[in-house]
Amino acid sequence: MPAYVMAIFFYLAVTAAAQAQAVRVEGAKVLLTVPIEEGIDLEATFDFAKSPKAAFLSSSTNRTQGSVLFVNADGTIIAVSHIPVTKSSYVHLWLRLSDGDLLFLNNVNERVARLLRGRFAESAKGFLRVEAIDGRKIFLQTIDYRNFKGGKFDDYKFAITVKGKGQLSLAK
Repeated sequence: MPAYVMAIFFYLAVTAAAQAQAVRVEGAKVLLTVPIEEGIDLEATFDFAKSPKAAFLSSSTNRTQGSVLFVNADGTIIAVSHIPVTKSSYVHLWLRLSDGDLLFLNNVNERVARLLRGRFAESAKGFLRVEAIDGRKIFLQTIDYRNFKGGKFDDYKFAITVKGKGQLSLAK
């Protein structure tokens, strides 16, 4: 789906000050239903399938049973880790702001990488995975695929906080 089409969907959702009614994942698609007005819903589909193997990642601690869609308890943060090709993962966020507006943050990897230092800042640009969400805190993992030791790659787990209008910062 072209970027301008996604922008139109979210422009409509934001100008209507809508709140997400339902969100689900089907294959490599995120489907979002947003009420526009009484009895009228906008159904937006975000298709991440640029390659036949595109998919979403679950948490590294619960790969077989875990959901690929992460939603905080009050439904104001939705996150997915999209893997377009092997050894890459990009995090996408949907935020419901306090005024009801929806905000889509496409591929937050670069923004998160700027919060980190050293080699994990570099690896976060190409691989970032959502581990969990608790309140406004998103727990993430990055993997340094350049450094293979003891039968595994080095990884770094950390958390970010999502503030009011989508600002990201390292969690304390």
